[in-house]
Amino acid sequence: MIAASSFATWATLNPLANHLWQSTLCAVLVGLLTLVLRGNRAQVRYSLWLIAIVKFLVPFSLLMGMVSHLGVRPAPARLQSGLSVTASAITEPFNLPIVPTAGVESTSRAAVGDPIPPILLATWLCGCIVVLCCWWMRWWRITAEVHAAGPMQEGRELEALRRFRSKTGIESRIILVPSPTLQEPGVLGIRRPVLLLPVGISERLADDQLEAIIGHEVCHARRRDNLASAIQMAVEAAFWFYPLVWWMGARLTDERERACDEEVLRLGCKPQVYAESILRVCEFYLESPLVCIAGVTGSNLKKRMERIMNHRIPKKLGLGKKLLIAAAGTALLVVLMAASTQFRDEFAGKLGPGWQWIDPQGDSRMSLDERGGFLRITVTGYHDLWPANRTYNAPRLMREVQGDFTVETKIDGPNRWCGGLLVWKDQNNYVRLERGIHFKNEVYFGGANNGEFLPLARDYAAGD
Repeated sequence: MIAASSFATWATLNPLANHLWQSTLCAVLVGLLTLVLRGNRAQVRYSLWLIAIVKFLVPFSLLMGMVSHLGVRPAPARLQSGLSVTASAITEPFNLPIVPTAGVESTSRAAVGDPIPPILLATWLCGCIVVLCCWWMRWWRITAEVHAAGPMQEGRELEALRRFRSKTGIESRIILVPSPTLQEPGVLGIRRPVLLLPVGISERLADDQLEAIIGHEVCHARRRDNLASAIQMAVEAAFWFYPLVWWMGARLTDERERACDEEVLRLGCKPQVYAESILRVCEFYLESPLVCIAGVTGSNLKKRMERIMNHRIPKKLGLGKKLLIAAAGTALLVVLMAASTQFRDEFAGKLGPGWQWIDPQGDSRMSLDERGGFLRITVTGYHDLWPANRTYNAPRLMREVQGDFTVETKIDGPNRWCGGLLVWKDQNNYVRLERGIHFKNEVYFGGANNGEFLPLARDYAAGD
């Protein structure tokens, strides 16, 4: 027998487990692509790793909602296809199995008293707060230093910046600020970037070396690397418990520095001068502790020096590899749509001959669990839920609710996450969820016998 508390706990963790699994699959796919593209420009690999990191913030259900709004929607299928079954098994391996009614205790009562989900939530929040506070303290210290120091008005550093601009034709509104505490150059900010230079760095570098270092930082500012680094910080804070996220962040930083190195060399800096300038900075630096400050000394130094001195011009991204990237993205989309079809097929099979499953139209996320012959539907937040049938004159009951709500109907179904729901039997028997006036969620229950309303819902609870 399945304990109610265990069932409820796993039902809570199920979406997170599937999301981590799906994001991990994307990371593996990106990792394989970067191996194929290792001879090409670092910017290509950097972009792929950035996409993989952003994926952790975007669940597949949201991607499917975006696809639906674009009008790309697979036709409802009656029979389970091999592709849909395989896609569902790949993308959602942690879904709860269908269990006999007698094997599940009353989870409605057990979920309320189960202490595990609140403990896990509190632990996650504590981890997020610790990570964010550490970064915020460093950010606050550096920002306060920038405001106290003020911009440079003269000096060799400004002259080196002007020379770099005149040679490359790059117009950058970057501001130079001396820093008495930082021991390596770095760019702070996104909209108005500030280049922090250690006090006395110009005394340790020749003119061409100083120009190369400043050119590297200007490239960071032009590429808006700090914006990508802020996204990386958000992902690492939200998923601090997942080692893969931190490993991917290291790969992203490595490709970011490599992309800037390639850009500086492409703009005409001599490899030997550039390598010497980085080594001179490394003689008295402490690597920047804050990931959202793009610096010159990141990445593996030995391999980096070898790449700079070899100065192998990266290959252009050919048609074949472009098609490979496009094919990988298309395959991912096909798997998503096939998994959605598998959900419709399984759910339609549970309704019985008198009911049919109509393709979901909307963005609502709902959990479908078997509850002793009843279907539990949980809708979270405010979403666009469009009516999928056109029967407006049928007898119906309308209830308006704000926020989260839960409905249990006399329909069985597997545990899934999907967008929108409409179950339809005939003109007088249906369940429809849609968004009503004043941004309120409305729940429609249909069912009539000689003019008397027959509700399909066994239980209704607002704010559940």
